Amino acid sequence: MNDINEFCEKLGSTSPTPGGGAAAALTLALAAGCAEKAARFSIQESEKHGKTVKIFAEIRGIGIQLSNNDQTAFSGWQEARRLPKNGDAEKKIRAEKINFYVAECVRVPFEICKNALRLTKAILDFAPNCNRHLISDAGIGAFLSDSAFEAGRINIEINKPHLKDNKLLDEINLFFSREYENFKSSNQEIASLCGKILKE
Repeated sequence: MNDINEFCEKLGSTSPTPGGGAAAALTLALAAGCAEKAARFSIQESEKHGKTVKIFAEIRGIGIQLSNNDQTAFSGWQEARRLPKNGDAEKKIRAEKINFYVAECVRVPFEICKNALRLTKAILDFAPNCNRHLISDAGIGAFLSDSAFEAGRINIEINKPHLKDNKLLDEINLFFSREYENFKSSNQEIASLCGKILKE
């Protein structure tokens, strides 16, 4: 818990990192952890049980890694902006590094969104088999997944105007045009299912 306390203290400080992107990734990890706990207490040992727990555990680990990646990307962008720009060669190197780290500052939240979608789909598939005493954990996992998704999306939006990678931009736009409504619908379905189970 000391690591969490230190993270939150730095998050609320004037330190450049961690910031909102790192917090979004950590939210994804927390979401997956909640779902993982619900799954471990709900499904009997089986091949499907193993796959379900594996998915939740994998996304939990991905969230932690993305939190670290976000901090690395932002620190790299800051360092790139401080590079000298006295001549054409220096300006070229500086621009290339800035563009690289801007793309990284977009890729990380994009990965948060994609994994939040994957997590929500997995929770929706699992929820009907959830122990009713753990359904709140599954529901919290879905709600936190939604928060991670939206936090990732807003981080993408703030960095998009600086993004020079048109291929990545097209991929992002296609993803949200295809998946956003589906993601929201799945979360609403989970919320309704959780409410129904709680009333039984």
